[in-house]
Amino acid sequence: MKPNNRRAAQGGFSLVEILVSLVIGLFVVGAVLTNYIGSGTAGNQQSQISQMTEDAQIAFMMLARDAQMAGYVEAEGILATGGGGTATFARLKDFRPVFGCNNSFQTATVAFGTATCAAGTGSHALEVNYQATTATAVLTSGGVPTDCLGNEITPEAVGGPPTVNAYFVSNRYYVSSGTGRPELHCASQAATASGGQPIAENVQEMRVWYGEAVDWAAATPATRQPVRYVTASDVTQWPSVVAVRVCLLMRTAEPVLTAEDVQTYRDCAGATQTSPDRRIYRAFFSTMALRNKVGF
Repeated sequence: MKPNNRRAAQGGFSLVEILVSLVIGLFVVGAVLTNYIGSGTAGNQQSQISQMTEDAQIAFMMLARDAQMAGYVEAEGILATGGGGTATFARLKDFRPVFGCNNSFQTATVAFGTATCAAGTGSHALEVNYQATTATAVLTSGGVPTDCLGNEITPEAVGGPPTVNAYFVSNRYYVSSGTGRPELHCASQAATASGGQPIAENVQEMRVWYGEAVDWAAATPATRQPVRYVTASDVTQWPSVVAVRVCLLMRTAEPVLTAEDVQTYRDCAGATQTSPDRRIYRAFFSTMALRNKVGF
């Protein structure tokens, strides 16, 4: 028998089939990578937004707690007239429950109720004043009331005769970028030489409006409602302020916006702005009643 020199037919793919398979494979891999990257970007954005919202909640929690104490005085410390003589708390009678600036404070660590405003305009500043007691302030281990940073407050002798030792606190809130990023700071007359300290991160701006009850009358509850909300420069009488509206313009800690994302946002004044650094910006609002506002 003659040997058969033909090679048995061998199965395989042609060059065209290989190229088509590679192209299809590349499309599949590209789709998977695009979906993975998109999911990662969306997840990062949501994480940053959640952190931004949490920072805003922390800031508003502290502001609301202080606003509810604004103007508070200890009733048992107001002494009656007669008997041993007249004793009045002139210190409590004349102080302003809240005070504010359309810019920052000139100095945030001056004496109780004496803060003044720096020149110009910018992020607003807010001062909250009240008598600190065991019921209204966090105490040290020795039972001494503290300010918003945990600093001990020095007591003052007021009234007389007889005199009474009382604690007064001026918690002052303002935005500062001293650490390299914008943060909400707090300081008081009890602050150390280093001044205020940050209490909430990534607060780009704070704006405050004050609700005035211009015709406030103790005997007429209807007059205790605010008739207008104005910024600090337009407040006519600080003792007539019965509510505070605060806006915090927050930003994400990192740039997370892509070229396809919307770059605009609404600021505290309602104006449309464009993100300058691919961060997400969002304005948060809260209105707080001064529950301890009393008429003198």
